[in-house]
Amino acid sequence: MSISSLDSANEDSAPPGREDSVQQLRHARRPAGVREPAADLAADDARSWAPKTTNCVFDVGLHKGEDTEFYLAKGYRVVAFEADPDLVRECRARFAPQIAEGRLIIVEGAIAVPGTPPRITFYKNLRRSVWGTTDAERAGLNARLGAVSRAIEVDTVIFTEMFDRYGVPAFMKVDIEGADAVVRDALKAARTLPTYLSIESDKTSLDGVAEEIDLLAGLGYQRFMAVQQERIPNSVLETWTVDDQPLRFRFRKASSGPFGPDLPGPWLDRTQIMDRYRRIYREYARWGDDSLARRVLTGSIIDRVGKAIGHSLPGWYDTHARMD
Repeated sequence: MSISSLDSANEDSAPPGREDSVQQLRHARRPAGVREPAADLAADDARSWAPKTTNCVFDVGLHKGEDTEFYLAKGYRVVAFEADPDLVRECRARFAPQIAEGRLIIVEGAIAVPGTPPRITFYKNLRRSVWGTTDAERAGLNARLGAVSRAIEVDTVIFTEMFDRYGVPAFMKVDIEGADAVVRDALKAARTLPTYLSIESDKTSLDGVAEEIDLLAGLGYQRFMAVQQERIPNSVLETWTVDDQPLRFRFRKASSGPFGPDLPGPWLDRTQIMDRYRRIYREYARWGDDSLARRVLTGSIIDRVGKAIGHSLPGWYDTHARMD
C-alpha cells in the first residue's frame, strides 16, 4: 500500500501491510454494555448498526462528504455529523444510494454537551462553508478575515449519546470548527473508545497541542502522528478495502486523507510527537499567518514557492492517535 504526495516527514518507515490493516480493524470488539439505539430510530437501524462497530467510522464534520466518500470506498459503514442544513441536503442527495443501502447515516445538527437547549445558534459561513461554527467568537474572527456568517438556528446533537446509539467506531475523524472540545468531553465519558482517532491540531499554541496530546494519552492513546493536510488534495492512495479488495483512491479538495494503517509513517510516543510539533511550530514561526514572511510577502507568493519546492510553508496538521 502506498500514498503519493503526502508529508515526507511521515515516510520514515513503511506502513503495516494489508493483513495488518484488515485484522486490526476487524477484530475490534463491540463495547460491553452498549444500549440499543433510541426508540426514534427505525428497527433496521438497530439491527444494522448496533452490533457492527468494527467496520464503522464516525465522520464528525461531514461538510460536503469529502471524507465520507473515502470511508465508504474502503467499505466502512459511516455515521456522519453535520450542522449546516444546506450541506446535509447536498450530501443526502449525493449519497442517496449509500443511505438507501444502509451504509450511511447522516445525523443533522450541531454537536453539544448534555444540558444544551434543543436548538442552538449556528453561524453559517457565506464565503467558506467549511468555516461554519457554533462559536460566536470564531465567527467574529472569520468576519474580520472577510468571511462573514449568517446566524441560523439548528437542532442540537448530544454527542455523549452517540456511542450508545450507534456503537463505538473503529475510527473517528473530528473536524468541527470551534466544537472539538465537545467531542473530547464525550470521549472522557465513554466506556470504550475508537481504536483510531484524528483531530485538527492547535495551530496557535504549542501548549495547546501539548494539552491535546496529554488528554488523548490520558484516555489511553499512546501512539501519535502529525499528518500534513495541505498536500492531501489530489494525492493518491493505493490500499485495500475491509473486504480485501484493492482500492486506488484520489483525495478531493478539503479531504482529511487516510487514517490508521493507511498512514505513511511511524507512530510516535508522547515525547517524540511533541518533538515533532516543536519542529512544526518553528515552521509556523517562519512561514505562518503571523510570521514576518507573511507580512512582507503575500501568502499566495509563499504558497507558490512551497508548491514549487514540494514543501508546505507551513501548511497545517491533523493529529492522529492510536489505541495500543
